[in-house]
Amino acid sequence: IKPFCARDVNRAVATSKVGHGWSNLNFVLIHTGANFGFARGNNVGIRYALACGADYIFVLNNDIIVDHDCIRRLVEFGELNLETALMGPRVLDDVTNRYTQWPVAARVSFWSILFTLSPLRRLIKGTPLFSRFFYFGDEPKRVYAVPGSAMMFKAATFGKVGLFDEKTFLYWEEFIMAEKLNQKGLATFIVPDAIIWHKQSACIEKIGAKKFIENLKSERYFFREYSKISFMPQAVLNIVMLLAY
Repeated sequence: IKPFCARDVNRAVATSKVGHGWSNLNFVLIHTGANFGFARGNNVGIRYALACGADYIFVLNNDIIVDHDCIRRLVEFGELNLETALMGPRVLDDVTNRYTQWPVAARVSFWSILFTLSPLRRLIKGTPLFSRFFYFGDEPKRVYAVPGSAMMFKAATFGKVGLFDEKTFLYWEEFIMAEKLNQKGLATFIVPDAIIWHKQSACIEKIGAKKFIENLKSERYFFREYSKISFMPQAVLNIVMLLAY
């Protein structure tokens, strides 16, 4: 089977076949033998794509629908904006068509996590504080992080920051990657005219309490290794999450 690489995407873009000519492209299904989780599982595919000579690598959840010209728009933006290392499309709900997963505009802190990434977000949604943390605009903009359900990397980025951190199984991967990019001064952009539809954790809902446990473990790892939030603020966030669950 011929490998599916970014050069095939580039060729499809050049011939305006993206979204309509995918049946003519060849794909590779890699059997890992086990569920490696988000970071390690995606790293298997990323290493394969890099070995194929990929120029761009699109990391996608398996519960999304890609708009017919999403890839074209992301690649075009990346080619026109050389400073870009990572791009994200606008993520819409597949049922309501509403914009429900937003890019994070500013670096996370204790207060931003408490009021925007925890159940307490309901208290401030629609306020200026909420708007300062997320970006809702229609124009491309440099942001801190894009939703992990769809991340388009320039392949060269992985040579600068490494692959996904495999110390987590699920959750917080986009924030860990955001910190790795931030440390190297590399830019992340949201490209709102590139669109995907997300089925909103269709697979994760099936694992029940395990998703809460994995979220807590990944959150603690992020705090300890990347954001350096001290123990007491971590404890407060954990209590809030536990009470909400």
